[in-house]
Amino acid sequence: MDMFAVVFALLLEQWRPAAHWPRERVDAAARMAIDALPDRLDGGREWHAWLGWSLAVGLPALLAWAIGAALGLVLGLLCFLFIVGVLYFALGFRLFSHRFTAVRDGLAARRLDLAGAALAQWQGAPLAPVGGSMPATTPETIARQAIERGVGESGRWLFGGLFWFAVLPGASGAVLYRAADRVAVHWSSAPVAGLHPGFAAVALSALRWLDELPARLAAGAFALVGDFTGAAEGWQAARREQAGGLAGERLQGPRALMVAAAFGALGMAQGTVPAERAPAPDATGSYDAFDGAGWDADSYALAVRQMDGAAALVWRSLLVWLGVLALLALLA
Repeated sequence: MDMFAVVFALLLEQWRPAAHWPRERVDAAARMAIDALPDRLDGGREWHAWLGWSLAVGLPALLAWAIGAALGLVLGLLCFLFIVGVLYFALGFRLFSHRFTAVRDGLAARRLDLAGAALAQWQGAPLAPVGGSMPATTPETIARQAIERGVGESGRWLFGGLFWFAVLPGASGAVLYRAADRVAVHWSSAPVAGLHPGFAAVALSALRWLDELPARLAAGAFALVGDFTGAAEGWQAARREQAGGLAGERLQGPRALMVAAAFGALGMAQGTVPAERAPAPDATGSYDAFDGAGWDADSYALAVRQMDGAAALVWRSLLVWLGVLALLALLA
């Protein structure tokens, strides 16, 4: 039943994304409750932060399990529909895929300004140079930054929730992971973190722990459906960077390792641009911020192929996960 619930929820979201009401109403109510806990529970000790986190994350998960179990006692179909509804709001695949598609469509139209604007809006910040040397406004660097963010978001909005949904009973796992993600986002924001830094540290640490196994399994799926050797090398290289403190301002934690594995599975060296595509520096030794007119059709075509390959990699990995869920259902 778990696999069918996931499939129905994903199909429903593809047909009608849950990006507006009632998701906004649910988010607003949850944000009020989440942001109020630090003020009420903060006593200057770490266990107060863990208590707040347990209430903000554990209670919704427990409630979801209890409702599903109660509906199951009445009618199995009601429990199934409830789980589908929870997954519909908890997974949110279209919350990032349409932004990824907007960047890809801009590159396909050879409109670097549109692609760059879509990526900047997605990131909520201006585009950053790659490696501190290459400009961000090139077809391939825009594609790479979009792929990095898109794969990382797939861990947040897809694989993490699916893993904990499969592990924990009923819909509790999906609710647990989504609540942990929302708590980490809200408690690490400037207004709350400035007053209660311990709550932010606890929330981020808990989310990192919840991401460990899903990120590893997602990276393994990337290796199975892509370049296995490249994925393994990308994972190991990212681990060495994190261990040596060389990751800089790039994505950190388990999701960063998953992203590195995805780049390797795609045959792309993360954070680099092929030399034959790189523009030459001007007389001052700096690079121009191209508006798109200086790039040939091959540069755009390569960037689009890379983004299409990344999207296909995520979809094939999702099929692997669904196949595993089906196998587990048959063995149960």
